[in-house]
Amino acid sequence: MWRKIVEESEEFLARTTRNPEIPLVIDRGEGVWLYDVEGNKYLDFTSGIGVNSLGWPSHSEVIKVAAEQMQKLAHSMGNDFYNVPQLELAKVLASITPGNFKKKVFFSNSGTEAVEARIKLVKQFDPKRRYLIAFLGSFHGRTLGSLSLTASKSVQRYLFNPFSNVIHIPYPNPLRNPWHINGYSDPEGLTNAVLEYLEDYIFEHLVDPEEVAGIVFEPIQGEGGYIVPPKDFFSSLERLARKYGIMLIDDEVQMGLGRTGKMFAIENFNSTPDVITLAKALGGGLYPSVLQYLGLS
Repeated sequence: MWRKIVEESEEFLARTTRNPEIPLVIDRGEGVWLYDVEGNKYLDFTSGIGVNSLGWPSHSEVIKVAAEQMQKLAHSMGNDFYNVPQLELAKVLASITPGNFKKKVFFSNSGTEAVEARIKLVKQFDPKRRYLIAFLGSFHGRTLGSLSLTASKSVQRYLFNPFSNVIHIPYPNPLRNPWHINGYSDPEGLTNAVLEYLEDYIFEHLVDPEEVAGIVFEPIQGEGGYIVPPKDFFSSLERLARKYGIMLIDDEVQMGLGRTGKMFAIENFNSTPDVITLAKALGGGLYPSVLQYLGLS
């Protein structure tokens, strides 16, 4: 059965990241387990690619609330009209995200769309700041704007280059970095090397910091190899960003909502970003139209 499904999928579905050499045809999930169409059982180490933090299927209370809401209003039309569940979730998110300042929430359909929105947000804040700094090894999505920030694998950018107004710098990878610094034995040296490269080389020779709108980062890189930076890196990066009036843009799509033991991964690093993007676990795999109602009862 699975061979026919794989063959027809290759015929009728555009190839994205599926690999026909790994022909897993999933049928259902229960808790941490996935079952294929022939009944074989697999432990899902991916957690639904970071989506199903509450297991397969989503928590029974989440399903109950989502089903009730879909019977009332399956599409919020939130960009045009007001509704209470959307407001309530926005208030919750504003209350739990780091930072003691006024916040606003924008709901969209996916992680890459959230990244697109933040690009527009920070660039319109100051029209003369047209550049963004991102990190080698990062993954921020595959739509055209977010892909300009992604630098995990060259194949992801293949045939879509060139991109403009994004400058990539090395991530403070304790094991693999251009300076060959062992970050585990010398984390301060690795932090200083990255920040000196940004300030003394990029800002000095390539782009004035007054033209930089934001620095985009994953607190822990995902596709880049699950890279945990030195403990002091983001607090040091924040001091540098504040010095030049540059926004810190935290991509929590993969690492947010409890995956690191704290609600937001950046909370492990004593730093407060200006913008946070969320997806995956926030929606729990349900359709975007009901995403905003999750967790409400």
